[in-house]
Amino acid sequence: MSKNNISRRDFGPKKLPELGRPLGSTLKEFKQSTKGIMDDEHDKEK
Repeated sequence: MSKNNISRRDFGPKKLPELGRPLGSTLKEFKQSTKGIMDDEHDKEK
């Protein structure tokens, strides 16, 4: 059984978007934060 089947069975198709939206927002915020840190480090090297 694949992970997708397990997710659908546990949460149902209506709940998956509700669960995915906050996860996507968290990942987006994390990427922006790490990019900011990397940019700061790059600026310090100059």
